[in-house]
Amino acid sequence: MKRLLLPAVLATILAAGCAQNSTPAPYGSCATQPSKPQAVRTSAAPELKAKAQAAADDAGKPASCIVAAPLFRPDFRAGVRFDETQRMRFSFSKEAVSEGAPEQIPDFSASIIVKGDSISASLSALNTPFWRISATPSTTAESRHPLLSSRFRAKGLIRDLTFMYWPVDSIRASLAKTCPDCTLSVSGSTRTLARSGQRVLESSTRGGATVLRNYPEGYELSIEPESAR
Repeated sequence: MKRLLLPAVLATILAAGCAQNSTPAPYGSCATQPSKPQAVRTSAAPELKAKAQAAADDAGKPASCIVAAPLFRPDFRAGVRFDETQRMRFSFSKEAVSEGAPEQIPDFSASIIVKGDSISASLSALNTPFWRISATPSTTAESRHPLLSSRFRAKGLIRDLTFMYWPVDSIRASLAKTCPDCTLSVSGSTRTLARSGQRVLESSTRGGATVLRNYPEGYELSIEPESAR
């Protein structure tokens, strides 16, 4: 009976993100493209006409611009070693859920292995394998459960892991090559990555967990050893 119920439970938890079979559309320089403003016709004085045109231009611009978090890969050999199984928790913002991201996500049990210039990760939940990833500096391979939302991206998870745990100098060296408009700042246990002046990633330590926020994609990832339960 338990085996029969498992697929239904998984579908209920993760189906919200399964309507999208392709990778979510990446964010451009702005969340929405501004419509072409219409010329303002007025017989007023030139300075008033200029102000009216500027107001029309502003009305055609999006309220906010969102830049994507870059996909970078620091030297894997400079990374940490995960000596035990980790617990991963993902949660999406209300805005992301309204756009198709899953609202209820089970905790994942994750085995992460860093060996030489490669990383592999195996994630399971509810006694079911969900996601296997292997990555080198230039390649990414994955196998995934059909119910795993397309919001979960292999290259994104590798990026998140390295941003959370790799040495800052190694991350900066990678960003210098892949994202010249990025700025990485560190304050205590908090790392903040800004792109074109906008915050895109932030990682901090809370108790025994390391927590990352991806602002453009609207999710939070928390990782801690399973022994911390």
